[in-house]
Amino acid sequence: MEQFVDNVALQIVSCKSFTILSHGYLLPEISLSAVHKDMKLYLSHNKSIPAIFLINAPPHIFHHFKLYSEGLTFDSSTIKEIKKRKSEQTLLNFIRSIDYSGVDSSSISQSCVSELNQSSIASSNEDIYIPLLSIDYKLSIEKRKELYKNGGIFFVTTRILISDLISNEFNWNNCIFYIFDIEDIQKRFNISFIGQVFLTLTKNKGLLRCLTQKTHQLVVIPKIYERIKEIFRIDKVFFFSYTFPELIKIRNEFKYFNVVQLKLQMSESMKIIEQGIFESMKYIAIEIRHRLKIQPNVLPDSMLLFGEFEKRINNYNKGIDYDSDIELMCIDIKTLRHLMFSLYILNPVLFFIQLETMKLLVWGEDSMFWLGKKTMELVIETTKARLWNKDKFLIEKQPKHIEMMNIIKHENQKGNDVVIIVRNQQTKQELIHSWNVDDGTLLDIYQQWFDKKNELEKHIKEVHLKYRTDANSKIKKWKFVQSEGINLNQKNEGDNGEVIGIDDKDDVKPEDEIIFGYNSVMYEMSQRFYLTQQMVIEETQQKLSQMKKKNEQFNCREYKGRINKIITQNEMNNELFWDKPKAIILYNCSLWVTRVLETYVHSRDEEIKLYLLFYEKSYEMIKYQQTILREKNAFEQLVKTEMKSKELNIDQKEIEIIPIQDRVKTIIVDIREFRCELPFHLFNQNYKLIPKQLEIGDYILSPNICIERKSAIDLAGSLKSRRINKQIQNMFRKYNTVVLLIECYSSEGFEQYDSSKTEQVLKSYTNIFTQLITEFPQLKIVWSYSPQMTTHIFNDLKQNDSEPTEEDCKMIENDDDLTNWNALEVLKRMPGITTDQLYDIEHNPNLTFSKLIQMSEEQLKDILKEDKNVKLFHHACNLQFK
Repeated sequence: MEQFVDNVALQIVSCKSFTILSHGYLLPEISLSAVHKDMKLYLSHNKSIPAIFLINAPPHIFHHFKLYSEGLTFDSSTIKEIKKRKSEQTLLNFIRSIDYSGVDSSSISQSCVSELNQSSIASSNEDIYIPLLSIDYKLSIEKRKELYKNGGIFFVTTRILISDLISNEFNWNNCIFYIFDIEDIQKRFNISFIGQVFLTLTKNKGLLRCLTQKTHQLVVIPKIYERIKEIFRIDKVFFFSYTFPELIKIRNEFKYFNVVQLKLQMSESMKIIEQGIFESMKYIAIEIRHRLKIQPNVLPDSMLLFGEFEKRINNYNKGIDYDSDIELMCIDIKTLRHLMFSLYILNPVLFFIQLETMKLLVWGEDSMFWLGKKTMELVIETTKARLWNKDKFLIEKQPKHIEMMNIIKHENQKGNDVVIIVRNQQTKQELIHSWNVDDGTLLDIYQQWFDKKNELEKHIKEVHLKYRTDANSKIKKWKFVQSEGINLNQKNEGDNGEVIGIDDKDDVKPEDEIIFGYNSVMYEMSQRFYLTQQMVIEETQQKLSQMKKKNEQFNCREYKGRINKIITQNEMNNELFWDKPKAIILYNCSLWVTRVLETYVHSRDEEIKLYLLFYEKSYEMIKYQQTILREKNAFEQLVKTEMKSKELNIDQKEIEIIPIQDRVKTIIVDIREFRCELPFHLFNQNYKLIPKQLEIGDYILSPNICIERKSAIDLAGSLKSRRINKQIQNMFRKYNTVVLLIECYSSEGFEQYDSSKTEQVLKSYTNIFTQLITEFPQLKIVWSYSPQMTTHIFNDLKQNDSEPTEEDCKMIENDDDLTNWNALEVLKRMPGITTDQLYDIEHNPNLTFSKLIQMSEEQLKDILKEDKNVKLFHHACNLQFK
């Protein structure tokens, strides 16, 4: 295996490469070997150590690098020896893993790394120490500059690297970039920005390596593969899939890896629920295809198991036909898919609670036509039947949980610790409760939950509901109103003489009144149910604590002498690194988790057993198998695409960009803005960008001009919360010209955007938007339909104005808190008051509002200067109301 990995790594470092791996179980091995070879090649031609940056790397990559390193780890005060790990795999015999977590950057010894490397270069390569660091904001720019200069291996975030790249503080000719999960440029433009800027700053254009382990994303996202090759000027693309004989042979060489696939049988009730949920998803899919006039072969039902169905609907016909109804139906599909996969991991009680919560959240929604279908009614009835046997409250056993407990008992008796990997925190909590509490205690707690739930539901219905109803949708309610001829604009008496249906507003439709009533009630119920669900967790923990204090005997299901843990997928890397279990249970199947576990197994020279738990012939198993098949098909399609591009032999033209130090036009940019596309185009237009953490505004074009950028969706949210009013008010306190830039395009990613969507989004907020314009009459509003258009607008705004400095982006000084902003807001609306004059008045300590309005024209001339403004202001202050 080492020979194969070395051959792959040699190809990667040979040029500006793009490497595509099969779900990435070899990614840590290959990246480590490639970094090793890059280091050796650079040292063989230079006298200094290169700075190798690993950008956007998954957590298990960093853990793999630390796992295969030996030497010293130190902070500002201590130096500790760590355990030796596979010295034949280390980089030049020693890698220094430097941990600065929790250490103030000012206390780090400046000579720690510099003295080490200066002494190392003079000696042979076998004695070179290479620092391995994870860079964060605790390190100042001076410390980072020193570290980069001395060389090493640096795991860094895009946010920090952008700040360093477009500053004049660093020399990047001794650097090598590794960018992981490169397909993320579709939603994170800062990755493409980093690659583009790095290629313009370095003399050697070949020191860039792109890697990905998410093959299928390169096929699903339109044109993303071609965009990656174009942006990063890729020389060669390398494909390594599981279908290659070499990789199949490597998998078979896992001598100590024993994978046990346990195909469990679902109960009859689980089969009914699973099929009913999937049929409901198919109902929605049929309705979507009918509205969009799509053939079933274009969007087959098999895509419903993945999020790909909703993504393709969103991008169909460039999103022109993607209206609010179809958007709601896509959300329904996502909700039902989540519900179906919860069936495989949750016990019947929690699944019932989740189903009830979903019903409450969707009760009364137009898109929920599937809720009244017989299949969904059967799902609800069967879910209830799993909890009650006639009148007795009896929970149906979860087959996965029973099998899990048998495996734990078996492995613990053999002396092995067990780690159970689950999808999320909710599943983890549920398993912990089932593990530590006996069935009787669980039943008592859940019974209390149901009692409180019924009491809460009864109370809310009595207080809020105007009509007696069952769990039917609002459509049936509205049909009843129509058939009975009830006029909701009049007072109607119910059976008990109570007045119902009172509404004196002429602009409210009858059906809207019903919708509003039900939605408000259901929202309150769902919120209270969520809090009640959290109460279950708290009561369980309290019960355990009480039992332990009283030394009561209870079935804790723990085995003495062994450590068994339940962890989530996000906690997997750390737990495996420290606990080193010999038995692992994968509670819900995931191909990505399987690949990470294969990497972990390869790092151990002892037998490790992996148990895969899934239900036979279930959609859980089908999805797992389809994921493997999709991965294979994606590779085949990408290879064909690459062959076609070679046949066309399209020459790539290099973009000529002015070096940073020679640029004149300057814009200060909020660091968070680098996630969108606009800074990328500004940089290509030879602007010098200064990234800062701005308190107000997004772009500062000059000492007097500040820009607040909003997409249509962001603006709608800001208008609704009135947050935009406060933002603009703060900007006017510091800048004379404030511009609200409204983007009518998708600023993040390459998807096509229909500009009519802006109108649809903002239509409901026309009144609030008008109030905003009235409150700030001097506010400039600019509408842009592309980042190129925005770049030209910025260029026009900066004409004949000075360049901004770092002083211009500082927040208002502390003594400005004493300013009477209410008085200034009134004053700036007075005739004859300009922005410049307002600034002079604000900073005149002897001037008050009352003194100003009582001044004569002669006195006002010293302050307002121009005669026209003096007359306007004086006339307004002395105008009689009658």
